Amino acid sequence: MNTGVIIAIVVAVVVLIVVIGLLARVAAMKQRQARHQQAEDLRLQAAEREAEIGKQEAGAAEAQAGARKQRAAADEEAARARRVEAEAAGHSHAARRVREEQEEHLRRADELDPEVQGDARSGGSRSGDDTALPPQHTRHPEIDEDPRHRIE
Repeated sequence: MNTGVIIAIVVAVVVLIVVIGLLARVAAMKQRQARHQQAEDLRLQAAEREAEIGKQEAGAAEAQAGARKQRAAADEEAARARRVEAEAAGHSHAARRVREEQEEHLRRADELDPEVQGDARSGGSRSGDDTALPPQHTRHPEIDEDPRHRIE
């Protein structure tokens, strides 16, 4: 082989290497550009979803505020119920006290009444009265007829 052919082969190989290098560089640039475009698309989608996420977060915050408000109302209602229960217990206690005073009052009346026999004071019957009512239910016509004094 002569020198001219060797030079031509060397030049051809160099040109081929340069062309392959240029093609590789162009391919790498296209790949880089494609990845950049893909990243931009992902950023755009994220921005669009950001608005939806903001709405969801606002809805969740609103639901939590509503739940706190309902909890406060329920706590207030429970406190009100406790106050009413305490008041009812006070009324019940007062009613028992009045009932006990009433029974004591009737026992004293039976003790003072000469027509009540000794065993009537301990729950027996009165003379002439065979209904055998306990002392707190003895018959007093002037009181029994008045509904304000009736014991039920």
